[in-house]
Amino acid sequence: MKVLHIAAHYGGGVGAVVNNLIEHDKSNDHQVIDLSSHGLAFHLIPNYDIVILHFWNYPSIYEFLILNPLPPCRLIVWAHCNCLNPPYVIPERLVDMCDRFIFTSPVSYQAESYQSLSDKQKEKFGVIWSVANLTKFYNIKKVPHDGFNIGYVGTIDYNSKLHPDFVDMCAAIDIPDAKFIVVGGGPDLELLKKQVQEKGLAEKFTITGLVSQDELLNYYAQMDVFGYPLYEKHIGTCEQVIGEAMAAGVVPIVLDNEPEKFIVDNWRTGIQIEKEKYTEGIKWIYLQKDNLFLHKESVKAIYDTDKMISAWQSKFTAIMQKEKSAKSWYGKHTGSFLFLESLGQYAKAFHDGDRFGIVELLRNTRQWKSESKGSIKQYARYFPEDEILKSWNEIIGDVK
Repeated sequence: MKVLHIAAHYGGGVGAVVNNLIEHDKSNDHQVIDLSSHGLAFHLIPNYDIVILHFWNYPSIYEFLILNPLPPCRLIVWAHCNCLNPPYVIPERLVDMCDRFIFTSPVSYQAESYQSLSDKQKEKFGVIWSVANLTKFYNIKKVPHDGFNIGYVGTIDYNSKLHPDFVDMCAAIDIPDAKFIVVGGGPDLELLKKQVQEKGLAEKFTITGLVSQDELLNYYAQMDVFGYPLYEKHIGTCEQVIGEAMAAGVVPIVLDNEPEKFIVDNWRTGIQIEKEKYTEGIKWIYLQKDNLFLHKESVKAIYDTDKMISAWQSKFTAIMQKEKSAKSWYGKHTGSFLFLESLGQYAKAFHDGDRFGIVELLRNTRQWKSESKGSIKQYARYFPEDEILKSWNEIIGDVK
């Protein structure tokens, strides 16, 4: 079967997962395209048996879906976000438009925007755990080092991923020889550096920014524990970096957020703990470090490339029984319209011009203050001439 992958971009975990699928699936012919060229994507669709749209809230994705009808196709949506909190949700019109809607983690079944769907609509849904290639991480050899190294790898974004109290939590860890290795980039990288300086922790922190995979492997080799405290309303699902850490033999300690409960087998492949006890958990690992044993077979059972490919083969075989059909979700050619469509049932306050309701919605999660992640800021930047988006963007400054 010929499969066309469409995404806004293939950076980060999405790219790693798609590359792994394509590299190891020898039964199907895969082609990838990003939405820097909508026209080429439309042109290619008729040539493929199946189209997989890699989904999260991104302006170019909604441009692609809404501004013109899609040619006849078999459309599968694969969601790379948990959809638990707006502006990352499941619009009902997208469910109606696609042939299948696949989550990357079972946590997304908890989403209010899923729960509100009809039983008939829910028949389109399934889960395929997303898996990057972890082979190199299993082969990491530990590097001897001084001190106790607490590592973090991932996006430095206090609004959608890393917990905003991260530096304070690090400062509270009562281990004399504790050191911190922070690997990754993001909109709050400079703020994190500033916070580290203000806390007098500069000598304890190594902050690398983005690194190559060879450099990343070397940093994992130096870590004694993987400290991965995420914001309670983060957007993640399978968290490939937790898989990397576990494969590398670095025990992860995570907060007891819902997505992490589907990843970490508590006290077997890592530790889930409430935020107030995070520093105690790190201290416990420090005291037990010579006795810790991470069950790597349990890790392989979660991040299993063959299982992912087999699951996709079943979906491909089933959907080929359907005839291709045209997909239409046509609307206005404005950024504000696309933004509202992306919110599904959560757009009511914006439609009604209810400023109080908008403020209450924006207080629901820090994601609204992100520079990206489907926020008003992102849409306003993408559509700079849209005056309605500008007016909504101004409201964010009033939200405390």
